Amino acid sequence: MLDTPWQPVGPLGAVYLLLIGLLLPRAVWKSGRRARDLPAPPRTTYILSALQTAAVLGGLGLWVARVEGLALFPGALPLPRDIGLGLLATVVLVLVLAPYRARIARRRDRSMQHFCEPTRTDRALWVVLSLSAGFWEELVYRGVLCTLLARVTGSAPLAVALALLAFTLGHLHRSWSALIPVAVIGLVLHAFVFLTGTLYVAMGVHLLYDVATGFAYMRLAAKHGITREVPPAGGPAPS
Repeated sequence: MLDTPWQPVGPLGAVYLLLIGLLLPRAVWKSGRRARDLPAPPRTTYILSALQTAAVLGGLGLWVARVEGLALFPGALPLPRDIGLGLLATVVLVLVLAPYRARIARRRDRSMQHFCEPTRTDRALWVVLSLSAGFWEELVYRGVLCTLLARVTGSAPLAVALALLAFTLGHLHRSWSALIPVAVIGLVLHAFVFLTGTLYVAMGVHLLYDVATGFAYMRLAAKHGITREVPPAGGPAPS
């Protein structure tokens, strides 16, 4: 059913809608603007900061889900067909968005600083970060946020549209040009939640896509000879 009965949400759910739907995108946008004028942070610092954010938002999402009575993790495992479709979708997304990644690398976008000259530890940390993002972003946006929006709007399509908008704007720290690829990825992930009835396949696709694209950016950084920025005198030491 595309229409769902209207249901009220509690105070915590209302705060969550405000935080994730409005305040977080605004904070991300402002943070991205400030970061453009600063040297790229040490890679380990960047990844650990992202992991801390994931832990806080993921923990909040789990708390809200428990208070609001949201069943996000049913006992039934994904069907082999759904897993196969998820793997296929991951491959398609990686290939379709390859020109976008190549364009980012050619223009030596500042975001490439996170991927140049990676060590074995950097690669391992990227996998951990991808695992974290695959879990908490699906939990936060396509799990808790979308379900709460469906309750207060009474419309599943409207809830998906609003959750997708919040997810897309939540990546404004990258650049405006990144919003279309992010929206495409988010729409595919919403489709898997709708088709499978769970977050599991979407989490897997998200994880594998992030790992694959991160390693692809590392190869592109090496191909284009992108090296770590040297901070100005008195600035932070490079990682």
